[in-house]
Amino acid sequence: MRRSKMRVAERTEALERELRVAEDLLRHMRSRVDGALIGESAPVRALRDAVAREARHTEPLVLFGPPGAGKEAVAHAVHASSGRKGAFIFVSCPELQTLSQQTPRSSDARTRAADGMLASRFELASGGTLFLEAVHELPLEHQRELQALVERQERARGGSQSAIL
Repeated sequence: MRRSKMRVAERTEALERELRVAEDLLRHMRSRVDGALIGESAPVRALRDAVAREARHTEPLVLFGPPGAGKEAVAHAVHASSGRKGAFIFVSCPELQTLSQQTPRSSDARTRAADGMLASRFELASGGTLFLEAVHELPLEHQRELQALVERQERARGGSQSAIL
């Protein structure tokens, strides 16, 4: 009996060590994804400074850069630094357009469907951040419609503590 208790105690201790290591690894990985931007070069420090400046504002922010440049990572950093309590909501504009085009209705009905889908994302991002990815891939007509929708949503919200990136 005593031997069995010793084995259980040893195994428990080993599992607790493994759990601590796993928690440390998870914390480290989360800091790389959820935390500050990685690097100590002058451009990264300048980017961190810009993130800190922009995090204080609630106006829409436009991030430019080639694919893979890290716009979403910067948007997450702005959101995390802002102190917003709401969620970070990601919207792929090309996917939104594709969904609205698959709606078998008239053009006006499709526009209302896309507006409804985007409006629901605005609602989810209330008090947080709405990240609109690849707006530039939309046809100009749809970009204008999106801009009008953003402006309507901003007026309806009264400029609350949300950001649109």
